[in-house]
Amino acid sequence: MATAKEALEAYLTEDAALKVRLNTALDNVAADEKKILKALEDINNSGSTWLPEDQAKLDGAIAGLRGTTERVEALASTIEDAPAPPPVV
Repeated sequence: MATAKEALEAYLTEDAALKVRLNTALDNVAADEKKILKALEDINNSGSTWLPEDQAKLDGAIAGLRGTTERVEALASTIEDAPAPPPVV
């Protein structure tokens, strides 16, 4: 059986690793969001005539949003809840 110190160290190690994974995933989501917003801004600034290029940008924005959503869902399904801190003895 682990000592309280060992249990706490294991908890803190796992907590730190999960936070790194979470921060990386959130950074990727933010980058994807910027790309999507840029595509929508380009469409908005393209003028009053709807061109095939505009439709392609819109399709790309939707695909980007779909991909981001799927990656976040996949990430959420792989991250286990952090264990409860060990009881104080």
